[in-house]
Amino acid sequence: MVNQRRRKILGASAVFLGAVTAGCFGNGDDDDDSPGNETDDQSDTTPSDDDSVFDDEDQDDEWSTVTPDVSGATQQPGVDAKNTGWLLGTELTSEPSESWSNDLNDLGVLSNGVVYNDTAYYVNTEGELWGLDVSDGDETVAEPLGLFNDPTVVVANGHVFVSDEIDTEDFLTYISMREADGEIRWDQHLEELPGGGVTADADAAFLGSEAGELYKYETEVGEEVWESPATGDGAVVGHPAITDDFVVFTTENAAQCYNRADGSESWSLEVSSTVDSSPVIYGDVVLIRSSATIGVFELESGDEVWGETIGDSHAGVAVADQHLLIAEDTSEGPLHAVNVYTGDEEWEISLGAPAVGHPTVVDGTAYVATQNGVVAIEVSTGSQLWSYSTDAPATAPVVVADDRLLVETEETLLALS
Repeated sequence: MVNQRRRKILGASAVFLGAVTAGCFGNGDDDDDSPGNETDDQSDTTPSDDDSVFDDEDQDDEWSTVTPDVSGATQQPGVDAKNTGWLLGTELTSEPSESWSNDLNDLGVLSNGVVYNDTAYYVNTEGELWGLDVSDGDETVAEPLGLFNDPTVVVANGHVFVSDEIDTEDFLTYISMREADGEIRWDQHLEELPGGGVTADADAAFLGSEAGELYKYETEVGEEVWESPATGDGAVVGHPAITDDFVVFTTENAAQCYNRADGSESWSLEVSSTVDSSPVIYGDVVLIRSSATIGVFELESGDEVWGETIGDSHAGVAVADQHLLIAEDTSEGPLHAVNVYTGDEEWEISLGAPAVGHPTVVDGTAYVATQNGVVAIEVSTGSQLWSYSTDAPATAPVVVADDRLLVETEETLLALS
């Protein structure tokens, strides 16, 4: 029975054409391990049928226990620097009511939102960076930035990063790290247009380009640490996922894992169909998504663990306590839960409308934005706890601010408590 299931999984993950090891992990002893100087002796390390999937009874021994990295603050569009969508905080297990709303100067919200030290940061459609007090929605920061195409905002080490293509003559990429008062700390311009969004932590910020390059900057001063060569596999998509040792990013037709310290390539994975989402790191594994097909791979080696097509069209995913949550943007927006280490189905529930973005999980409750509002689901059982209808469709994943949920719609920004 196990072998039959393995064959099914490996067949469904045929869009992932196998990992290629390109270099060693850590700094190693090589004299020339800078980006672009990998050897040509690359071998296909796609695992055999027998070692691709771990037996269910062995998974607790094979994989490490994972706890959320972020406590009390949403710092990335994927909640944390690993894009898991999972954090610690106060769960709202009963139906909330509206606490406040703000239309950001009648202009609406253009970016995702992040929360730091009781301030929610957004960019409105005029390119203004707004900081709002999460308790009452009052403005604390309003800083003109420029005309944006699709900005992303993250918080790291007490600073706010905004990355996007700026509408200037040279069409250069703009990254800024801002103090809590909105003052510019540093700017960087790239020669290539941006691809995906920035991911940052206390030490470094990572951003891709449309040429498939990846850049690393020091958080405090904005100095470039390294730049990877163009991959030739299309633009960088989504946000990189980072750990203390690795940075994983996806392009339109590949996934890449680099040594975080020096930018040398650890492994790469060719994808036969278009990748349109951020990678997710959960403990010892990394998730790569192409349309409705999910592949799970060992983080250090790139070896396949399992892969399968689930549902029809994904809005986003989150991982919490070994549950991989997959939200669909189809008419009934089903939310699927499978075991992240085996792919075994756990439960499925209808959301009643297409999902918008990834689920946001606080402890054991998942909040899913939909075109009808917000739905709260108990992660362990798949039971619906409550739903809240909004006047206009949600346009981004739910952002958590202490005991409040921030919901972006086509008309306004709502706080539920």
